[in-house]
Amino acid sequence: MINEGKGFNAKHFYELGREYIFCIGLICIMPVLLGTLETVLAYGADELMKSLANGGVYNPHNIWKDPISAMLDELMNGDITDIAVNGLDTLKWSLISGTVGSLFGVAYDYIMLLFLCTRYLILLLLEIISPIAIACLYNKDTRSSFYTWVKQMLGCYMLYPGFILASVFSDLIVTNYVLQRSWSVLLMVIFSFLLKLTMLGTVKATVNKWL
Repeated sequence: MINEGKGFNAKHFYELGREYIFCIGLICIMPVLLGTLETVLAYGADELMKSLANGGVYNPHNIWKDPISAMLDELMNGDITDIAVNGLDTLKWSLISGTVGSLFGVAYDYIMLLFLCTRYLILLLLEIISPIAIACLYNKDTRSSFYTWVKQMLGCYMLYPGFILASVFSDLIVTNYVLQRSWSVLLMVIFSFLLKLTMLGTVKATVNKWL
């Protein structure tokens, strides 16, 4: 700001002050911007799920309830004569099928929640370091760190709609194709779980590759 023999440099002082004010302002409004964006994404996801359920497309929260309940009812209502004729192996297989099918049915419903939890953890870590990342704008040598942080934030926010789309797409495949097959319920629910897991994993891998 004070050059040798030239005194006070007002232009340099103005440019430096402008950068400080911009960075401080960005640090102050960043939590509001991120919170608003997160609210909008959550609202959009909720409305999409409600429209699918209310429109009769399918119930995203109850895809496997009826098939697995029917399988368990059939197991519980089995005639003792069938067990006597077919042996205990049939009973054991039915119990295993019912247990495994129930576990995979629950896993299918909650697998996206696990992916979203990891996404929220990443977002929380990025928000914690946001003041440091923004402060990197002060210096040209550290400015690339800020751009890297912004890129990571964009990727993290891309994961939310990506996971929703992958989940809805897999649900539609299960509802309109898998459940219409003549497969056993156990085979259908395991296949559907692997399908949804693959789609969610593809979204995460694609975003990570882009980053």
